[in-house]
Amino acid sequence: MFCMTGQQMAMLAKYTAILGLFLLLACDRTGRNKCRWYLVPEKENQTKADEGWMAVCARNFENNKQDCRLQAKPEFVKSNYNKKFRYTDIVFSAQDTRFPKRIESIERFCK
Repeated sequence: MFCMTGQQMAMLAKYTAILGLFLLLACDRTGRNKCRWYLVPEKENQTKADEGWMAVCARNFENNKQDCRLQAKPEFVKSNYNKKFRYTDIVFSAQDTRFPKRIESIERFCK
């Protein structure tokens, strides 16, 4: 029969908790790393966008997640309409720390 001391049980509980926390944080529950995102113009938030920029949402229609705190140049939105990408591939303006955030580019699009 296998018996554990109190110290061994405490260590097992600690390692189980650490492993569980790691697994919980490691998974991509919002789908940001999946090729399911689209850039969609958002007319309702256009008043929040800067002059010469268009208010847009990054939308994932499969899990109904979205980020509508974004803006991009109209030409960029038009040329990339209906193209899938990963949310993590969005390149934001480096000096922009406020909302709506400016999208400079998207690193790569999915097929």
